[in-house]
Amino acid sequence: GAGALEHVGKVVAHVKGNESPDGLASAGIELVWGTATFESPTSLLVTGRGGNTTTISAKKFIVCTGSVPSTPSIRGIRSTPHWTHTDALFADSPPKSLIVVGAGPLGCEMAQAYADMGTNVTLVGPSVLPREGDAAGEALREALETRNGVRFVRGRVREVFKKMPCEVTALVEP
Repeated sequence: GAGALEHVGKVVAHVKGNESPDGLASAGIELVWGTATFESPTSLLVTGRGGNTTTISAKKFIVCTGSVPSTPSIRGIRSTPHWTHTDALFADSPPKSLIVVGAGPLGCEMAQAYADMGTNVTLVGPSVLPREGDAAGEALREALETRNGVRFVRGRVREVFKKMPCEVTALVEP
């Protein structure tokens, strides 16, 4: 439970330290900030904030756009205690219960991790792994339910509200 979360927090902090601009530079990696456009399969044009441009040529490119945690547009969520996926990585201890909104790869990962730490997890989404096809999604849903005890609810969270200081309820519609 809490020990696992502490370990995850340390690993995430270590990775973030190595992914910082200074960490990348010390590893000999040049970080170029801006908006990128492919000019050809082997040429990338990067336009910086001031309008200056840099052309980078290579045989192969790896595109890693990253992600930024966001809060979905759900009625009541702003006034209800909630986590983004980043917050979940730095929790002090696992909660007794957790509603995970979104059943894509990240939502499934969080649901499984917290269920494995003893949290009663409900995963909500229109389907599991919606971009991966029905067979893959159904296989993962079945595994999460039978092996990890995750409860899957098909639908979309329409509203959340706080009933008591430590209790949040989600209204799900099909």
